[in-house]
Amino acid sequence: MKQWMTLCLILFFGTVLTAQNNTKKEQIVQLYTEVDHFLKEGETESARMSLEKLLKLDKSNRSNLYLALGGMAEQQLDTGKAIKYYKKSISSDKKSHTAYYSMGALYFNQGVEILETIPMDEQPQSVATTRKGLDFLKKALPYLEQGFRLSDDRDIYEVPLNTVYRYLNLASKTK
Repeated sequence: MKQWMTLCLILFFGTVLTAQNNTKKEQIVQLYTEVDHFLKEGETESARMSLEKLLKLDKSNRSNLYLALGGMAEQQLDTGKAIKYYKKSISSDKKSHTAYYSMGALYFNQGVEILETIPMDEQPQSVATTRKGLDFLKKALPYLEQGFRLSDDRDIYEVPLNTVYRYLNLASKTK
């Protein structure tokens, strides 16, 4: 009798857990559908909130979810938030070249944007501004190099890496 009760309990809890897993899967699918809908409608804040919910449910896809949140923050010109999310993406998946590329590209774009506002022949006179741009490129470099090492698609790294090497006078690394 005791064994039969135990078997019934095991079957009952197994059924409950399976139902919960199906419910969780359904929630995940629903949230991804919402994100897609919200992004198509330009409802960025609603999409962000759905992505935040997904982080709690879809743990196997965290790196990509953080990447998406970082990209959204970057589009909204919130670089602090974008950096936070990109770093979390890297922490979630140390082998994601896309996470390294996104982080490196963020810093790279900031640095180049600053440096391109100063004509090359005036950069020595604009020391503070030039230094600020170069500092961003120095921050970009390790992320771009790590992404390059991890990636099969190395072409996307050629221009930013060569630009960083040129600006930082690392000509020996230029291809």
